[in-house]
Amino acid sequence: GHGDLGGAEILTGVRDYILDVAARVKAAAGGKDEEAVIAELAPAIRAAYPDWHFPEWIDFAIRYHMARG
Repeated sequence: GHGDLGGAEILTGVRDYILDVAARVKAAAGGKDEEAVIAELAPAIRAAYPDWHFPEWIDFAIRYHMARG
């Protein structure tokens, strides 16, 4: 499978995470390159979501939101 079984709280948590990462990237980007934004944000996001499965995907999420502008 792709994770634990659960209810709407899982969807709400993922939605909130996506919106949080998007907002952080938008606030931090300001002409910085991708690696600088990852170095700045990834530790804080990992700290905000310490129980997140596969935290290595946080860097990919930052890259995704950087590409979206």
